[in-house]
Amino acid sequence: MSRPTRAQSFFLELAMVILFFSLAAAVVVRFFAAGNELSNRSRDVNGAVLAAQSMAESLAAESAPSGETEWSVYYDADWNPSETPAAFRLDVSALPEETGAGVLYRYEIAVTAEGETEPLFTLDTARYRPEKEGAR
Repeated sequence: MSRPTRAQSFFLELAMVILFFSLAAAVVVRFFAAGNELSNRSRDVNGAVLAAQSMAESLAAESAPSGETEWSVYYDADWNPSETPAAFRLDVSALPEETGAGVLYRYEIAVTAEGETEPLFTLDTARYRPEKEGAR
């Protein structure tokens, strides 16, 4: 049995180093991919929070209810309002509750990404509307 030559030892060591660096590169690429995915998810949740807050402020400023109890608003991937179903959907459910002096509207706002069942963000809010608008 012959001993390996210097050249064979060098190439064996070089192959092991290349294998080590390729495994390290694969791990680093996975970390970057996971970071990118997390960043995209964070951007989507942030957009959902802003859209839900904007809708809640619109509902609070509204002087009279629209009469509808459920409606949807659509947004494209850049969070611009869209007329047709797009990347995100904001659903509003209104639950009117009659009181002696007016109506208490409880709103549930949910923002969902297209193709997903779990909402990115939900927000519950309420607005009391007296029987006579001038009685505030």
